[in-house]
Parts: sequence; structure tokens; C-alpha cells
Amino acid sequence: MNARRGFLQIILIIVIALIAIGYFGLNIREILSSPNVQDNLAYAWELKVHVWQTYLAGPASWVYEHILKFLWQLFLDGLGDIQNGGGPSALMESY
Repeated sequence: MNARRGFLQIILIIVIALIAIGYFGLNIREILSSPNVQDNLAYAWELKVHVWQTYLAGPASWVYEHILKFLWQLFLDGLGDIQNGGGPSALMESY
């Protein structure tokens, strides 16, 4: 229920923001299609790609390979224990 309420709040905020933008005479389509905005968006995208490739891809790959795979395997082992009649207390005792 709270997730639905939060989603509706976000929709309401977006609608109010669009009404306010229209009230001040701004056209989002014109703004987004202007050459300056297009150039800025392209620059931001290139910067994001550079930061990902230079700084974040290596650590993210290490976290995936060493931590997330381990946690996923623990999760699957736990499900197997529960499916075999072990239950949560047996799962905690095995680790």
C-alpha cells in the first residue's frame, strides 16, 4: 500500500511541476531540442561513460565476482536447505 502511495505522490509532483513550467511559459519540447541542451546532454553522457569505464567498472566487477556471487550462492543453499525440510533455524546452524 505504501509503495502505491509513494508512486502516486511522484506522479502528482511531476504533474504539478509540468503545470508550473507551463505557467512560466516554458516549453519542455523546445528546451530539450535546443542545440545547447543537446550538447550538454551529450557531454553529460560522455562524462558518465568515462567515469564508469575509468573509475567504477573495475570495482563494480570485483564486487560482482567476489561478493554478490557468494551471497547469491548462500541464498540458493539456504533455499535448498529449506526445501529439504531444514527450515530457517537449521539454515542458521549450518553457517
